Amino acid sequence: MNPFTVFRPKRFAALFAADTSNVGRDPVMVAVLVFAIAQTVAFVLWRADIDRLVFDWTGLADVTGFVAAMVLVMPALLIGWVGGFLLLEDRDDGTLLAVQVTPIGKTGYVGYRLMLGFMVSAAFTLVAAPFVLGPDFGWAFVAFMALLIGLQSTVTALVLVALASNRVEGLAITKLLNMAALFPLLAIIPGPWRLVFGLIPQFWIGELLEFSAQPVLPAAMIWILALAIHLGVAGALFHLTGLRRE
Repeated sequence: MNPFTVFRPKRFAALFAADTSNVGRDPVMVAVLVFAIAQTVAFVLWRADIDRLVFDWTGLADVTGFVAAMVLVMPALLIGWVGGFLLLEDRDDGTLLAVQVTPIGKTGYVGYRLMLGFMVSAAFTLVAAPFVLGPDFGWAFVAFMALLIGLQSTVTALVLVALASNRVEGLAITKLLNMAALFPLLAIIPGPWRLVFGLIPQFWIGELLEFSAQPVLPAAMIWILALAIHLGVAGALFHLTGLRRE
C-alpha cells in the first residue's frame, strides 16, 4: 500500500472527475464555488467605486486596501469548506473505511482531498492576487501569498472535520469558519501585543500586507513565522481529526 500513488496523473484525474460530479449534483456546493469567484471579480471591477463611495460617506481613503485581504482569503475558506464537507460525507458514508483496503489507503485518499483544495486555492490566488492587491507587489510575494492561502484551504477542511461529527454539524460550523476572513484585520492593531493573535493563520496575511503603521518584526521573520504557523496549525489539526487512526 503506497499512499503517494494517488498523485499519479491517471488516478488523480479519475478522483478529480468523481469529485467534480459529486459537487455538481449539490447546488449548495456549486453556489459556494460560484460565490468564491464572483466576489473576487466584483471587487476588482468596482474597487475604485467602493473607495470613492466610502470616502464620500466617511472621509476614509483606500478602505479597499484592507478589504483586499478578506477577498483573497474568502475563496480558500469556501474551497476548504467544500473539501472538508466531502470528507465528512466520506466519513459518514463509510468511504474512509472502505479505502483502507485499496492500494492508496486512507492516508492517500485524505491526502488527495487536502492537496486538491490546496492546489485550487493556490492557483486561484496566483491569478487573482495581482488584480486584487495591485501592481505594488512582486511575483515572489504573490507566490508566497498563494502558498499561504492554499494552506488556509487545508486548515479550513481540517477544522471542519475536527469539530463536526456529521454533516449537519458541519453546516452549522460553516458560519463560524467564514468569520476567519476577518482575521487579517487583526494586524491593524498597533503595538507588539497584536502578536498574541499569531497562532491564527489568517492574521499573517494582514501582517504581510503591513496593515499596521507600527511594524514589530523584520520582514524576513514575518515570512518565516507565517509559513511555520500555517504548516504547524495544519499538522496539529490533522492529528486532532483522528483521520490517521480511523
